[in-house]
Amino acid sequence: MTRSDLAAWTTLPALILLSAGARAQQPLAQRVAAVNGEAEVRFASRPDVCGDGERSFSFRSDDHWNGRCVHGPVRVRLTVANGAVTRLRTSIGEGRDSRDSAAASAASVTDLGTVSTHDAVEYFLSLARSANTPERVATDAILPAALADSTTISPALLSLERDRTRPTDVRKRALFWAGEVGEPGVLEPVRAIALDSTEQDAMRKQAVFVLSQLPDSSGVPALIAIARDAAASMHTRKQALFWAGQSGTSTSELVDLYRQLGDHELRKQVIFVLSQRSDSASTDALMDIVRSHDDYELRKQAMFWLGQKNDPRVATFLASILEH
Repeated sequence: MTRSDLAAWTTLPALILLSAGARAQQPLAQRVAAVNGEAEVRFASRPDVCGDGERSFSFRSDDHWNGRCVHGPVRVRLTVANGAVTRLRTSIGEGRDSRDSAAASAASVTDLGTVSTHDAVEYFLSLARSANTPERVATDAILPAALADSTTISPALLSLERDRTRPTDVRKRALFWAGEVGEPGVLEPVRAIALDSTEQDAMRKQAVFVLSQLPDSSGVPALIAIARDAAASMHTRKQALFWAGQSGTSTSELVDLYRQLGDHELRKQVIFVLSQRSDSASTDALMDIVRSHDDYELRKQAMFWLGQKNDPRVATFLASILEH
């Protein structure tokens, strides 16, 4: 072997390594666009996320998880055609598809490897923001961005929600995850959306729901305030009452609201919310409404919902009402 042949053979591995390193340093968007078919990318997930490696995952709590829930990386499988993402699916951890079919899928799925959470968030948010991204893909791209570890994501998601050029489903998903990740500073912007008369009804409704899902029932006072706010639409106020009832509001507070809210429709909503509770105090409250000399229609509503309860006291109470 000549000196020149030896130099060529010893240089080749270094060139291969440099080429691989250069590809790894390319922006994720460029690497994805170069794929024709399926690709997978992985990055670290938030510590309070676990999953089965396939279609199911739990966020913030696995108290009600019935299956396998293991902490692991966020795995995003992308389908790419002509440089554009046409479909993406997010999972957490290593699932059966990645363990049992790794050899079979190696030839058909381009492995983009593990990327930093910063790069992942920037890429998936760019998909969600772009007018060129199909709506379904833009909506689905929000989830992996929200699940990425060591990032503060809610300001970007709230900014995306405020972009009224984006489809409603994209904005709703962004608003949902802005609340779900539990970062500080979210409550007031979400409350403002719920009360924004220029906003779509679908977005106001989503904002009310997001308030009900904030950690530690922190959104309940805002829901009660919205229910009391005469400037808010009737639909929004009724939604706020419903979700307040589902999110930790005490029965005594609901009773106080019934007494203080003079509107017939709002009182009717409070009666419905009380009817959805199983505590004896809610049954007592409904019986008190039936005994009252107020609006006949409200008394009739309270009596109807009492009839749906299993409390043994109800039959005796209703019989005494009918006797009189």
